[in-house]
Parts: sequence; structure tokens; C-alpha cells
Amino acid sequence: MKTGEGKTLVSTLAAYLNALVGKGVHVVTVNDYLARRDAEWMGRVHSFLGLSVGVIQPGQNREERQLAYACDMTYGSNNEIGFDYLRDHLVQDPNERTLRWPDALHYSIVDEIDSVLIDEGRNPLLISNMSSSHVMRFPVAARVAEILRRDIDYTVDLKMRTVQLTDSGVAIVAESLRSEDAPGEGPGEGSVEGEGGDASDPDDIFETRNSFAQFVLTALKAKEFYLRDRDYIVRDGQVIIVDEFTGRTADMRRWSDGIHQAVEAKEGVEIKPVSETVAQVTYQSLFRLYGKVSGMTGTAKTEEEEFKRIFGMPVVVIPTNRPNIRKDLDVVVFLQALNKVHYVIQEILKMNQLGRPVLVGTSSVEESERLYAMLQVEHPRRFAHIQVLNARPENAAREAEIVAQAGRFGGITISTNMAGRGTDIVLGGNPELLSKEVLKWALFEAPAAAAGNYSAFKKGPHARQGFWPIELREETLRELYAAQFSWRSVAADWSEAQQQAVLEQAETQALRPSASPGAGEGKEEGLEWGERGEAGWGMGVGLAEGDDDMGMSPLPWRVGENTRENGSSFGSSNNGNSTSSSGSSGEGEGDESDEDDEEVWGGGGGVLGVRAVPRSMQEMVVRVVGRALGMVNADCKAHCREEGEYVRSLGGLHVIGTALSESRRIDNQLRGRAGRQGDPGSTQFVISMEDDMMREVLPDSSRAMLEQLLYTGDFEEGFPHVALTLALVQTQKTIEAAMFERRRQMLDYDQVFELQRKQVYELRELILEESPADRHTRAQLYIQAVVDDIVKEYCSPSKPVESWPIDTMLKRLSRTTGIELSQHVNAASLSSALSHSPPSNAGHRWDLLNHLPNVLPPLPEVLPPLGGGSKAAGAAGAAGAGGAGGGAVETGDGGAHGTEGAARQELRWREILRDPSDLRGRSSKHLAAVRKYLGDVVVTCYKAHLALFAASPDQMEFCEREALLSTLDRLWSVHIANMARLRNAVSVQGFGRENPLEEFKIEGTRFFISTLFAIRRESVQALLAGFLADTEGEIDGGGGY
Repeated sequence: MKTGEGKTLVSTLAAYLNALVGKGVHVVTVNDYLARRDAEWMGRVHSFLGLSVGVIQPGQNREERQLAYACDMTYGSNNEIGFDYLRDHLVQDPNERTLRWPDALHYSIVDEIDSVLIDEGRNPLLISNMSSSHVMRFPVAARVAEILRRDIDYTVDLKMRTVQLTDSGVAIVAESLRSEDAPGEGPGEGSVEGEGGDASDPDDIFETRNSFAQFVLTALKAKEFYLRDRDYIVRDGQVIIVDEFTGRTADMRRWSDGIHQAVEAKEGVEIKPVSETVAQVTYQSLFRLYGKVSGMTGTAKTEEEEFKRIFGMPVVVIPTNRPNIRKDLDVVVFLQALNKVHYVIQEILKMNQLGRPVLVGTSSVEESERLYAMLQVEHPRRFAHIQVLNARPENAAREAEIVAQAGRFGGITISTNMAGRGTDIVLGGNPELLSKEVLKWALFEAPAAAAGNYSAFKKGPHARQGFWPIELREETLRELYAAQFSWRSVAADWSEAQQQAVLEQAETQALRPSASPGAGEGKEEGLEWGERGEAGWGMGVGLAEGDDDMGMSPLPWRVGENTRENGSSFGSSNNGNSTSSSGSSGEGEGDESDEDDEEVWGGGGGVLGVRAVPRSMQEMVVRVVGRALGMVNADCKAHCREEGEYVRSLGGLHVIGTALSESRRIDNQLRGRAGRQGDPGSTQFVISMEDDMMREVLPDSSRAMLEQLLYTGDFEEGFPHVALTLALVQTQKTIEAAMFERRRQMLDYDQVFELQRKQVYELRELILEESPADRHTRAQLYIQAVVDDIVKEYCSPSKPVESWPIDTMLKRLSRTTGIELSQHVNAASLSSALSHSPPSNAGHRWDLLNHLPNVLPPLPEVLPPLGGGSKAAGAAGAAGAGGAGGGAVETGDGGAHGTEGAARQELRWREILRDPSDLRGRSSKHLAAVRKYLGDVVVTCYKAHLALFAASPDQMEFCEREALLSTLDRLWSVHIANMARLRNAVSVQGFGRENPLEEFKIEGTRFFISTLFAIRRESVQALLAGFLADTEGEIDGGGGY
């Protein structure tokens, strides 16, 4: 569905139907503002139909997220839901998970699905731990990269985004490494001493995985491919990524593989530690985990084949409500970028003289600011009120105002990529936001409302930031004057939270009287809210960085930070959570409001400096301010309606794109800002052969053809040509096909990893959710499996038992488990017993049962703890017993004395010698007996330590779960890094005869099997090490293991 055709409203149909099964529906948006807005707008529909609605926002705590996901309908951004999925697979307690498992991923509707699955599908979501290793190498590498010369010391492939050192470059790097580690100077800042290798030998800079050359290559990539004010900005001493598709800053994102650290070193800011990935998933893999997925967008038709082949999702085009009369003009091509900029300026001037609003879409922050500066220099008076929207915080904070008013008469808006802005540009402007701007001016910016000043007051009511003035009626001006007097006389010294609550209620009263006359009447609608980041009323605070409020009210107005703790609600009862300690309760907070006029409001928060306000005074301010806002809104509606009709008669919004994208779909998103709901409009792209896309992405053959056409004079630059437009469209199709193939190959690789991730996460879920008894059994099975692996390594069923190195095997087993097995098993006795046992051919295991228990010492027994079973009492009893192993395990004859002990011994020996394995060989039964015998001994020692040092069953459960999960998480993190290195390695092999994908599958499977063995082995070490550490600390003089 095209922009402005009602995708958000239509989504309620599918969402409601799929929510009826009670497993929850996720409505996924591309940013947090849209999640808030859609939950507010569509939440009223769902609430009316009896469904609960939750929203996920940054900053919410675990309880708030659990409540939101427990609702029938949950709105959230793709980032938030993806990271919650990953975090749920890192918790140590099943109660700490936020999604509603096991039906966590039932059904999702993805807004702007092409942006999520295609544009961002290549970028994995990562959760990382910081590692301080190698941080000081980046400044050294940055200094070296700075002196290296392009095309002399290194070569650059713009299309593949790779760099390669030449022979001269290698020599310079080696010389630089020598100078950094010069003898007598010692390792200074950034020293790479200790790498292993001689800095005088150029070949040695490549030898290790963390070789210095790799850091230099990364620094060169940062120098060539990551440009300031295009790919990132520097703010408050930090490198902040600028999203290439939306033009917004991505504060929480960091480039991987050392790129972010290399950019930080290049800019001379603090270098954050390199991250070690502990969990990752791509959006493509994440949404394939849902039972059912659907999506909506206005620009998916060009990617129809990809959606069908990869995701199995057909693309259905919904016709527009009204015919599209927008004019998409042919592309204008220039050889030089400067000529392109001058042409764009002339186009802006021409449209401005007609009064048509203009939206200019640029590809970077730098380009938007350069264009703005040139407009200011050439036409300072005419273009005094240009609006610039890019990733700069001072501009991004005003995104709501800028976008909402971009369709006004004579407006000029210069914006970076408009994809995903999540709002429609309405011709004539947005009356609601404009009315709030007028009220903001009256309350906070206008001259003081004193006697005799009304004439001065009535001259200034216009929207701030240079928007065109609004003609207000005389009675509206008087109401504004009264609201200003009331506010400054009564509410000026209230707390910010109290002021915020009044403004919320006034807005609801003025703009949505049918929704609820007061802030409390909508409480039954079930919209659960966490901390909010909406547009402020101008009390010193604007939009938070990254917020996207387009004036879609009513949403709470931000005043300061953290004004509401533990989640706040707009139209909900907050589920018992307390409101902000600064006291933003407001009207309708409680169930009763019939108290006398001296009932106070906002004073019970327990916060020093917040005075109580009589409720009658609060209600009076709400009435006065709400009445003024309502009248201003009526005037703004009339004005915007009239202005909109006039702008339509002039031709509507004109959109100018200053660069083509790799995909037609991205360009169509910018074009779609004009011609909404049958409005007139026009679009045109103006490009140059010096644009990044033309230099870095355009195939050489296509670039040569276009330059030939322009240089030979067949087509005059600066004029639109159908042939050039068709050639560029065909080029974009070629690039799209190449990008599709690249994404498909990436998905093939990711599917290998996805199968492994699925198995590991299933194992983790099993450990997390199984009962303590089952988890204890799992621990014992892991111990037996580790013993089996070691026994099979040293003992072969095809060899005689006399040749088995029993003593060496026991030492290895002791090192692995941390248990001194010589205190329980005598190597010589075991070897002799096996050598002199009767033959086990024909499966007569009872021969061994009659022999081994008689020649070997009794199996160790677990001593019950003394003194009521407490840890301290058990330790004391064990110390007093003086038995081997700290007194936890009884050896010798004591465990077998008595009828009960003998019965236990016989049962254990029967289990030891009951082996269902299919081993074949002359010594197969002896091998089975040895592994089960040693496994029984190690398991008994483990049980003994549990009995001694687990103060309670809960502590035992915690220790086992912690050991198993922590080991799994740590080794999974190592496996992720190994698979990433393998991916890079097979890519290099791909230049040879090997098939990279097949090599990745084979080697990746080997890695995974090794990881599973390591998880089992190191889990056993973690299980035993924890309790053995307690033994050493609490049993002084005991014969620990």
C-alpha cells in the first residue's frame, strides 16, 4: 500500500484475528516512536474489541517488558524485539525472560518489511561483552594508515570494499612497527611488542591471527570507506553511527570486526574495548522463527522475487484509494557534483517563487549541510527559514516539527534519507502540532502577560522556529492571553512532572474530548507504557536523540528525564506500579475525586522540593489551558485546510533527490512523500557522475557508457533525458540482482549457523526449564560421558587389558575432573583385577560381577552430613571423620559393612557391569566395566560434595544450573568467533578450487561437534571445580581431591 493509504489501520484486521488464539501478536515497527504511535492509535481499536495492548520501549525494566509481552497485542521496534529474544537466551533463571515462552514467536506483522528483512537483513543483532585486549594497537595502526598513500602503498576496491597492501606498503608497515618498538624506548602507548615475530621481517607482520597488518588494514578501511558526516558523526567524544537507510543516528550500534575502534582511533576519541559476541541473530533468521509472518510496505514490488524465493511470502499490491497524479520527472545527470548542486539550488528557487513546498532528499549529513550553506550564501533573505533534518542532535530533536510542516506554503526542507520517517507530509501543514507550537509560544516564549501588554502579546502568536505565521481570531488571542496569565501566575513554580500532567490533560480535553475528558477515564483501555520520549512542551527539553514524535498526540510530553518510574500509563491503571517520585499523578489517578477543594495533588511522592498543589487549582489550569488549545486548534485546522487547498492548486509538494540509491525501492520511498491520497506533486532526481553510488557501486561498463553519452554531446548534461533515465533504471536493476544474490549467499551461510544456534538454544532451554532432579541427572550423565571419552582414548576393546595404560589414564582423568582419584582407585590393583578376570566372551558379564567386587576395594560411599545437614556442620563432621576427600566420601571397608551397605554395593556393581553398548572386541566387556566403574567413583565424589557444601536444595539447584548455563554460554561465544573466522577463511579459499559454502558446512560441522564435546567436558569441570573450591576453603587439613 502506498504512503498515506492506511497500512497501520488495515493491519488491525490481521492482528486481531491472529490474537484470538491467545498466543500474542507482535506488531513490529522500524523505530520506537512508531511503536508508541501505533499502540496509541490502534490500541483504542483493539481495546474496544476486548484485547490488551502493550508497547516495548527503550529503558523499560524486565517487569515492564514482561507485562507488555503478556498482552494480546505487543507493539515494538525490530531492534527491541530482536534484542529481547537474544537476552532471553542469556538468562540464568527462567523467570527473568521477557517474551512469553514457549509461544514467544507466534505471529508478527512487520511494518516496512522490506526495510527490515532486506535493507537491515544483512546486519546481525549482536550482544557483546567487552574485552580490553589489543585496544592499544588501534592508535598505532591509525598513525600508520595516515602516512600510507593510496594506489602506491595500498590499493582500494570500492565495489568489494577491500584494501590490499602493496610491497611498498608492507615495507612501511614493518618499518613503522620497528619504530614503535625501538630498543631502549620500551613499549610505549600503542606498543605491539610481544606479538611473536621479528618486526624487521615484513612477513612476520602477517603471521598471527591478531597480526599488526590486520590492524593496519582495518585502519585503512576506516580511512577509505567510513567517512565522517556520512557514515557517522562525532558527538560528545563518541563516534555515533548514522543509519544509511534512515539517516538517523544509531546510538546503541557499533561496527564489528574492529572497525568502530579503528574509526575512533582515526578521530582521536576514546577507544572503547573490542567486543566479544555472546549472542547474535540476523533479522532474516529471527523472523523465520515465527510461526507466521506477514508485512506491509509501500515499496516491496521491486523485491517481489526475493520475498517469494527466500521467505515464501507473495507480494500483493493494493490499489490506491484515489488515482495517483504525481509526476515523476526524468533524471538529470551532471558530470561534476558542483554543477549538480547549482542546478538543485535553481530548482528550489523556482519552486519557492511559485509557493510550492520543496523537500530535498540528500544522501549524507555533509551534503545536506553543504546545500544549506550555499542557499544561505546565495539567497540569505529568501531562504532564511530553511528547515534542515539530519542526524545532528540539534536537528533530529526537531524532527516532529520539521516533517509535520514540510508541506506548508513556500516551505523548504532539506533532509537526509527519508526512508522510514513514519509520517505523511500533509499539504498545508499539521494543525495539531501547529496548535501546540502556538500554545508553547504563549506559555513559555511570549512577553509576560501584564496589564497593558495585550497589544504586544497579540502581535506574536506564530509557530516558533520560523514557520509561517497563523492568523488567529480575536477571541482565540484572548483565550491564549488568559492561559498565559493563568500558567505563569499559578503553574510556573510547579514541578516539571506536575506541569507535564496538566499539559497532558489539557491536550486530551481540547483535542480528544471523545477519548476521555480527563487523563483517568481511559484507564480501562489497557495501554501499558514504559518511559516515554515524546515531544516536549518547550520547558527546556526537546525530543530525545533518536525519537520521532511527529506531533501525533496524545502522548505524554517529555519534561526532563525519567519522569516516570516503573512504567507509566496513558489511559491505563499502571497495573499497580507507582508513578514518578516527582509526583505526576494528575486528575483521575485515583478512583475518587469528590474530596473538598483542599485535596492536594503531587505532594505525596516523598520528594523534597515538590510542593503539594490543591486539586481545584490544578483543574482550573487544565480548563483554561485546554480551552485555549482547543480554540487555537480550530483556527489552525481552518488555516491549514485553506492553505492546503491553495498549495494543491500550485502543484503540491516537489521532491528533489540529490543521489540515486542502489535500489529503486529506496528512491521510491523518497518519491512517495509526494502525491499522498491523490494530491498533486512532482519528483525528480538530480545526480552527478561523482556521486558515491556512481563511483563505488555502478558497474564499470555502465559508468563508461553514461560518461560516453555525456562527453560526446549526444545528451546535454543538466537536462532530463528518457534514455538516460532508462539506462540508470536498468543499471539499478542489475545492482539489485547482484545485491539479491549476495544476500541469498549470506542467508545460505547463516542457515548453517542457524541450525547450530537452534540446537544450542534448545539445549539451553532444556537446562533452564527442567526440574532440579532432571538437571542433577543431566550433570551425572555429563560426568559419565567425560569419563567415557577419556577411557576410550586410552583403552581399546580390541587390545588386551594388560596393554592398557591404567595409571596414565587415571592421571588424565584426575586432571580433567580435579579429583585425586588415587585416593579412591589404585591403578595397580585395577590393572591386576582386570588382567586376572575371567574372559568375557559370549557376554558372560556375571563372571566379572563375581570377580571384580571381590578383588577391588568397596565402592566409595557418600557420608551424610552431621548436625542437621547444614554446610558448616557437614564440613565439621567431615573434618572430624578424617576420611579421604575431606570426609565427604568414605572408602575402605566402612561403606560395605552391614546388610544395607552390601546391598547398595551389589546394586551399584550390577549397574556398572550392565552395559548396553555395541562395542566389539576381546576386551569390550572389560572396557565397559572400567568406564562405568570410574564413572561411578567420580559421580559419587560429586554427590559427596553436593551433600557437604550445598546449604539447601535451592543452592544445589542454583550451582548446577549456573555451571551448566555459564559454560554453555561461554563456549557458544567462542564458537561464534570461530565460525566468523571460518567464514573469512573459506572466502579466501573460494578463489581456489574449493566451494566456499561446502567448505563452510564441513568445517563448521566439525567446529560444532568439537564445541558440543567441549561444553560437556568443561561443564563437568565447572560443576566439580565449584564444590572443590569450597572444600579447600572450608575443610582445613582434609584430604581433598
